[in-house]
Amino acid sequence: MRFSIVTPSFNQLEWLKLCVASVRDQALSPAPSSPLPASPSTPPIEHIVMDAGTPGIEDLARELGAEFHRNGQLVFEANPSAIGCTTALKIFSETDAGMYDAINKGLSRADGDICAYLNCDEQYLEGALQRVAYWISKNPAIDIAFGNIVVTDSSGNYLCDRTAVLPSRWHTMTSGNLSVFSGAAFFRRSVVERGLAFDPSWRIVGDSVWIISLLQAHLKAGLLRQRLASFAYSRENLSQHQGATEERRRLRAMAPVSARLFAPLAIILSRFRRLLAGGYSLKPHSYKIFTRGNADRRREFQALKPTHRWPSAN
Repeated sequence: MRFSIVTPSFNQLEWLKLCVASVRDQALSPAPSSPLPASPSTPPIEHIVMDAGTPGIEDLARELGAEFHRNGQLVFEANPSAIGCTTALKIFSETDAGMYDAINKGLSRADGDICAYLNCDEQYLEGALQRVAYWISKNPAIDIAFGNIVVTDSSGNYLCDRTAVLPSRWHTMTSGNLSVFSGAAFFRRSVVERGLAFDPSWRIVGDSVWIISLLQAHLKAGLLRQRLASFAYSRENLSQHQGATEERRRLRAMAPVSARLFAPLAIILSRFRRLLAGGYSLKPHSYKIFTRGNADRRREFQALKPTHRWPSAN
């Protein structure tokens, strides 16, 4: 089993470095103890970074030992001595029509059995891919799997936990919220081969539109019920922009009138399912992530009073 991870990037070099580190050390660190045992060996990992032309991206590629392409042309090969592990890191610098177009381009280059996309401000937790590989091998009928995430501030301090529940079409269209998370979503290559790509006409809520397309295609989804990734919450996050509100309104308007009328019931049902999944009865835990200014070693943080509540925008 081989993983292909795609990361869209633009003017986020500091965050990108941490994201890359979190993928790279999946081949080095064992999965911590968990209800699901790790796979006996680390799966091969291909990490594809699609950068829209950030100044300094070539220098970072050299620093990371990556294979680097600019506008479709190979500039230099990967440096195995700099990489120091089995992860294949490829950075492509070329124009795109936005984040979702970049993800599509990355997936078109991917050759892994299991695909995923990880934004620059997201990281995989220790041993995440081992856990995913084991779970997927035990669930061959599942097309896409979702895990839980930890939300942190820009320094890595704990803010909240988010527990995934299987998405439903009407809730996704009308609630303004997605019940699963991009950093902890993994799907088989067959999803890409079926043409279930992201719609680049959406700039911010394309994740929700993509999930709806998967539901319409009747793909089988499953939950790992484990923390697999972290997300760094900040005011600069794209989802906080005014455009997010406008796109959510546009998505809601696409739902049938009946779905909009019964939207409160869909929200209540989603919250009830999260209750059953343990999302409101969290136990203290710890997590290790890379932090800005220190991309060489994970730092441990404690969540002594875990909560599901999303941080305030104030």
